[in-house]
Amino acid sequence: MSVRSERKRGRDYIFPQGLEATDGAYQNLYNVVYAIGKLNIDELHFQVEHFDELEKGFDFYAPQTFVDENDERIMFAWAGSGEMDYPSDENGWAHCLTVPRKLRVQGEKLYQKPIPALTKLRKQEQKNTLTLSNQPTSIEGFREAVEGIFHFHESPSEDVYVDIQFNKDDVFRLKYDVKKHVVSIDRGQFTHTFGEQFGVTRNGTLASGELKKVDLFFDHSILEVFINDGELAFTSRIFPTKQQLDIQVYGPEKTRISYELYELSKAIEK
Repeated sequence: MSVRSERKRGRDYIFPQGLEATDGAYQNLYNVVYAIGKLNIDELHFQVEHFDELEKGFDFYAPQTFVDENDERIMFAWAGSGEMDYPSDENGWAHCLTVPRKLRVQGEKLYQKPIPALTKLRKQEQKNTLTLSNQPTSIEGFREAVEGIFHFHESPSEDVYVDIQFNKDDVFRLKYDVKKHVVSIDRGQFTHTFGEQFGVTRNGTLASGELKKVDLFFDHSILEVFINDGELAFTSRIFPTKQQLDIQVYGPEKTRISYELYELSKAIEK
């Protein structure tokens, strides 16, 4: 079904359930959406002015928000989907939570980015500036929990690929299609694959039309990617057989990028 719209007592009502999948939107069985508009508190009526998918990943569901001590709106979500059979099921556990994300509205767009307090988890670090060539540029990473930040100092003239590698059989690929302004992710190349019937790729279009920044958080079985400080977000459960995270970047020659990699400590110590 597509979005159902009904008119009752002179008002339009939108029911965001059973959304029809399109190229780059509503690919999951249980989609999460947000609406921006005006609330008439006296008549308890919300006039929808903009309606969109909240997240573009595979495993994002049931978000909850609260206001913190700085009066910022913070969101957590459930990282898992009821229709999936995850490799961890046989071990008696499934799902986890996303990192907390700060929300902001800019125009008709809801942005989400990791809260600044997560920087307190950083310990070992790597920083460098690179110029891409016709050969893949390799970046050796860390084990277990990792945060990565990649800045593109000029808009790429050709497609860009970022391969997050755990070994030759476990590779998560992020691609930016320059002509279409589309960011896509692919988790199809893993030893432990699952949910193939629901697709192994997801994608989203950059309304800004330019790739400037990629943030990623990896922790054992979850990878969260944020594009352009939250213009797009992708949550993916992955189950690599090795925890060492290395990265290869492919892009047009002479494109300058800088990166920061951090090994992360545990948020809660036993």
